[in-house]
Amino acid sequence: MFEQVPELYDRARPVYPPDVFDDIVTLAGLGEGARVLEIGCGTGQATLPLAERGFEVTCIELGEQLAAVARRKLAPFANVKIVNANFETWESVGERFDAVVAFTAFHWLDPNVRYEKTAGVLDDGGALSIVDTRHVWPEGGDPFWAEVQEDYDAVAPDPNDEAPPRPDAVGELSAEIQSSGRFGTSRCGATSGTSSTARTSTSPSSTRIQGIARSTTTRVSSCMTESAVASRRDRAAPLPRHT
Repeated sequence: MFEQVPELYDRARPVYPPDVFDDIVTLAGLGEGARVLEIGCGTGQATLPLAERGFEVTCIELGEQLAAVARRKLAPFANVKIVNANFETWESVGERFDAVVAFTAFHWLDPNVRYEKTAGVLDDGGALSIVDTRHVWPEGGDPFWAEVQEDYDAVAPDPNDEAPPRPDAVGELSAEIQSSGRFGTSRCGATSGTSSTARTSTSPSSTRIQGIARSTTTRVSSCMTESAVASRRDRAAPLPRHT
């Protein structure tokens, strides 16, 4: 769907809060010039802030038209490369990265290969960062979505269709990442809070870092949990780290 209207998608898609990128830089320990692989960059909403921070960014985008818009947007940055390919079949040809990032895109990947593939392209000490965005209904928030739920059910019945959850009910991926056998929990991190840029007449959008996993070998050798980084506006969420 997005591939058919890339320009409209680029205009309508909310951007990510700056705090998200600050958290990724801090938790993944990224310095200027770090090599970053972005999975599913779309039209480059998250790529632009990464490029502005001086990272060497390679973007893998399945949609041809989405990738074309991203190339135009990122043309001023010599440190950005847009590759029109399927990440699940794309080959890095020996290239390794300091971080692999996915912004509201990781869930599209095949669960049977996504952790193995990302771990395989990370350099020693590299990090996997998964960022997700969910519609939420905070205390005192606009009840519009809950009020029109019956209308949704009448037009497109779906047993899984329900009003947005409270922010503290949104889950995270630390257990799933750890169970992949390629990543273990050794660090915690924070969400970014609710994005003011994503507020609509319906429900605000809460953006959280679902997981950061650090790679030092191709196998998990140890696993331990430290304290969460709780300096953000929303509640802290555990972030897995690969050791």
